[in-house]
Amino acid sequence: MHTVHIDREWGNTMFGMVENYSQMLNRIAIFTGITTFILALILTETTPLFQDLLIKFKDVQIEIMDTKVSIVHAVIAFLALLISRIFKLHNIISDILKIRHKFDVQYILMPIAGEVGFALNETKIKNMNIKRKELMVQVFYKYASSTNPQIDKHLINKALDSWSWFWVLVESFFFALISLILFIQYSAPATSFVAIALLLDIFFCYLLYGKLKKAASNEIRAILALPGADADIRVFLNAL
Repeated sequence: MHTVHIDREWGNTMFGMVENYSQMLNRIAIFTGITTFILALILTETTPLFQDLLIKFKDVQIEIMDTKVSIVHAVIAFLALLISRIFKLHNIISDILKIRHKFDVQYILMPIAGEVGFALNETKIKNMNIKRKELMVQVFYKYASSTNPQIDKHLINKALDSWSWFWVLVESFFFALISLILFIQYSAPATSFVAIALLLDIFFCYLLYGKLKKAASNEIRAILALPGADADIRVFLNAL
């Protein structure tokens, strides 16, 4: 039996308050790895393809937190973790579904425009969507950046923390959905379990989305309380 020991010092990264973008990415990747590890355990118990892999590599194990696990489960989880961290899977999903795009426009840019007295019409909203990233930098991240905060950093950390958990759920949903398709194909008994888990995932995403809207609102109020911020923001919005 081959054994490799992996140290455990991820507790703070997993459950501590996220304070920057890098910590957020690390949390998302770790939980994606955990999710896919659990799904891999279920897959190897219920689907022939993964059962064959488990038998083929049954003598190769890795020690994780003093527990020996199959190299098959570990490799699947590690690959998912790498995909999450290196390729920022949540960003890809967000771009396809326009999750962050819609949030930025509807709950940050449009409310800020309203608060500074900038009148919006159909054309300006269309341009706001086109210039979303540029506007977010100039009217939001200029003040609410984790690296150079102009407002209370606690507000920024709370928002980052909530976003990190939201993206954890989004990536978990992605891999669970792939697993569900495999379970359905093989008529696996775990199908209903994973289907219920997906419904719970959607429910918690909905709850977190409400927290994200509240966090954005708190940050906007803090930004507009800064001296001269409203005038500077109107300058950039006037370019629409």
